[in-house]
Amino acid sequence: MISHKYKCIFIHVPKAGGTTISRSQSFHDEFTSPHLRWERLANALNQHSDYYVFGQVRHPITRILSAYNHSNRSHESKEFYKRQTLSFREYLERVLITRQHFRRGTDRSEIFEIAKEIGLSEFDVFHTCAAQKDYFDFSAESYLNSGLKINPEVRLNYCMKVEHFDSDWSHVLSDLKLDYVEPKIRDHGSKSKKKYWTQQLDLKTVQLIYRCYKEDFNALGYKLVFTKNLPLRKVIRNSIKQLLRQSSGS
Repeated sequence: MISHKYKCIFIHVPKAGGTTISRSQSFHDEFTSPHLRWERLANALNQHSDYYVFGQVRHPITRILSAYNHSNRSHESKEFYKRQTLSFREYLERVLITRQHFRRGTDRSEIFEIAKEIGLSEFDVFHTCAAQKDYFDFSAESYLNSGLKINPEVRLNYCMKVEHFDSDWSHVLSDLKLDYVEPKIRDHGSKSKKKYWTQQLDLKTVQLIYRCYKEDFNALGYKLVFTKNLPLRKVIRNSIKQLLRQSSGS
């Protein structure tokens, strides 16, 4: 999303709380082109290399659960969306396949075809194929497999985290010299989330999420410690409680 008035670009990572920012009254509806597709995002960064660039990331576990939950809803667009009948584990196994192709630099159109064959939609590819880290890798030979290289003058000025939203958001607005306006954070129901996530997660599933998004766990500071010294259920429940306290979800 781009604001020419404030000369900034917000990199909206799918399912990482970006809707809260895009709807913020701090920008008075100055943002245009929400959810820029990969090629358009690359072009925007290159055309406005002097703009302030910021983004937001989210814990990889809550992000992929949010994508899966969204994918399970019914939608009007049958081409872009395809309602899932897959279990969360089955969904992850298929996401891992598309992630492996993305890592190898496979063309996006080919990834779409592969996804279709294994039961994923274009929505699933767009929201899960790239790791969050990939959105900020401006040194890649092909940014987000778009075939475009980013101008070396482009810099990531600030990367927010959903878990630290208040302080990070204040930091960005201060950098841009904008007044702080309390954002409207969407509430999806923490109690229902806790029960749902507890049912979806076990050690093998968490390990599979790590295989899908190990770049995010390692580069963005979301460390996972697999241990046999504590009961698995307690470890997972404690992790979910902490994530629910920190994450607003989007």
